[in-house]
Amino acid sequence: MLWLLGPSEDGYEPELEALLGDSDVRVLRGLGDSNIHDAYAASDLVVMPSTWEGFGNPVLESVTHARPLALNWYPVALEITQHGFTFFGLDEVAAITSFLETPTRHCSKGTSWSPGATSTWSIWPRDWVESSRV
Repeated sequence: MLWLLGPSEDGYEPELEALLGDSDVRVLRGLGDSNIHDAYAASDLVVMPSTWEGFGNPVLESVTHARPLALNWYPVALEITQHGFTFFGLDEVAAITSFLETPTRHCSKGTSWSPGATSTWSIWPRDWVESSRV
């Protein structure tokens, strides 16, 4: 199942519709009666295909919900990885496939996502607080 929470960008809608029309993937759009927490809980992988973001809430939301993230390496995402976050690039298809097919959910770097997310999240607030002091 593919759950699309936001609109497609930059005129991509016709191409997306063509791709989805040729597949047997069930597609949900928007949250409906669900909430963002339901969407993350139902996810095996969060995909953020944006080529540019001012920040990109799905990056931190995927971490707080302990879900792996595949994204384009836009500038702010690269900055966020400097705080210990580990994500998949959208071009890492083999690594993503291996991760999703592995019952124990170990990523290619040899650490499971859940402990990685926990340790990463514990680093972020401290760095954030220390760097935002006036």
